[in-house]
Amino acid sequence: MAPLRAEAAPRVFPPGPPPAETVDVVSLHDLTPSLRLSLTCLQGLANRPPRARIYVLQPGDGDAFWLEYLKRKGYVRQTRQLAPIEALNRHRGSCSKAFVYDPELTGSMNAAIMLASLEHGLPCHPQDVSALATGLPVVDLRGKWSSNAEAIAWAHRNLFPRMNRHMVASMNPAAAEISLYDYITAHRVFTFWITGKEREDGRRRSHEAERRAVEAVLRDCRPNTPVLGFWFTGTDPGINEYTGVGLAGETGQFTVVTSLSSNLSLLSGIQVPWTATLRRYRDRLAERRPPPLDTNRIYVCFEFTESGDSPFYLQHVQWRQWRDPARGIFPFNWNIGPTVLDLAPPILQYYYEEATANDFFCVALSGVGYTHPYRRLFARTPSPENAWRQYLVLTRAYMKRLGLPHLQLYTDAWFPFDRARSDPVTLRFVKAIPELRSIVLGMGRDGELTGDSSTYRLGPGHVLVSHCLTRWDHKYASKNREQNIRWLLDDIRSHAPSERPGFMHVMVLSWAYNPSDFVELVRRLGPEYVPVTMDEFCDLYNRVYPASTDRPSRNRPNPPAVP
Repeated sequence: MAPLRAEAAPRVFPPGPPPAETVDVVSLHDLTPSLRLSLTCLQGLANRPPRARIYVLQPGDGDAFWLEYLKRKGYVRQTRQLAPIEALNRHRGSCSKAFVYDPELTGSMNAAIMLASLEHGLPCHPQDVSALATGLPVVDLRGKWSSNAEAIAWAHRNLFPRMNRHMVASMNPAAAEISLYDYITAHRVFTFWITGKEREDGRRRSHEAERRAVEAVLRDCRPNTPVLGFWFTGTDPGINEYTGVGLAGETGQFTVVTSLSSNLSLLSGIQVPWTATLRRYRDRLAERRPPPLDTNRIYVCFEFTESGDSPFYLQHVQWRQWRDPARGIFPFNWNIGPTVLDLAPPILQYYYEEATANDFFCVALSGVGYTHPYRRLFARTPSPENAWRQYLVLTRAYMKRLGLPHLQLYTDAWFPFDRARSDPVTLRFVKAIPELRSIVLGMGRDGELTGDSSTYRLGPGHVLVSHCLTRWDHKYASKNREQNIRWLLDDIRSHAPSERPGFMHVMVLSWAYNPSDFVELVRRLGPEYVPVTMDEFCDLYNRVYPASTDRPSRNRPNPPAVP
């Protein structure tokens, strides 16, 4: 099957303006969280059209790494280093007033930020007013709301109609993860937060009341509205990932994990030579020599399944993985979240440019955004079929833009996979994306799944469907490198297919392993296990099992054909 062609597609996220001739670089490393929040929002105001004028260095070293890349590529021509107070004075003209929030109420904080985005204001902690609001009219929001839920409901009634209706955000402004607020402020994004049950007090902070208020917002969104940010932070469990992604999906939205993303108000406005970048990447892959078919081997797709869907991971974590000298020694499959092409085009360009012939990309969980396709997706929308249709159109369009014909789908939390119930969902993707070569199912092995029932074909195009056959150890963070490698070795060997040649997908948890660990893993597995790209996986499987003679599952018969 011919590869997908890069074509124009509707954008999920709006771009920022291009960078100014001279960009002010401001380090926020030594500031209090409240000052960082205010200056990040100031960045969003200053980076509205016609030019993006500020690039900030949030705590950590990722922003410095990408700034050097932007300068090397000529996307940022000149920079001027400014202290925070200098940046405030230089760009104070972007602000016409200050909104003082109640720091004990996330609802008050988010309301202040939304008001600031609508009225060219600056959100302020009470202790920062004298430092930030000199000469500005001050609007004091303290005491306006008695609870987070009341603040969310007020913002829904009074601000939501004036906000950008193309996206919303789940963000806790009281947490350290506040770097996304530049993009939120620049684009007037409606923002909410649901307090975790462990942190509620039943009055000012009520998990259930806040959830009801947020559900009302989500029901008021158009189907396929993306949710920026995330559903928990390092300091507040929020509604948790599984519940939040599921809730958004039922009411019609998909999640784009961006809670730690930074400088998107500038990065999103940079135009990159994408078609040429994609062509050079494909030329590199064409140089590969695929492994010969050996009927005594197990062909394995090793992949980081769960993190590449997140723009923040690509921005602040994966670049370190890519500097590991072991990367590229063996074939490895990396996930890409499609909308990073909107939010941070230079970052995606970097990965495509730096990829070796052994670095193979596929589209991450679960298409255009992070959803649970097999768990009541779009069930609470006015027209679920229309919402599904739009989601699949967007997914196909972004797969074309990325030039990637392989897709990963989230199944469920390692529950038994019922093909009779689930195949109709998988077939939605198969039928809507005729260029599709394969679908990989699961973020970890689903219950009752074995190596001999994990790979099959679906649909008139005989698309290859293959389930992930490994999981991860929940205690990985407390274990050393040797223990983690041994754990995954045992899981691979315990769940490998019994027949030869065998075919399996292995999830390598990105938070526990790096390319050097992967190389050691392959070495210990020995020559019986052959790492391959997803393209090679499909080609080899098709040679062994031609589509006209597809094998039945050994453990259970294939389910009846689904129309």
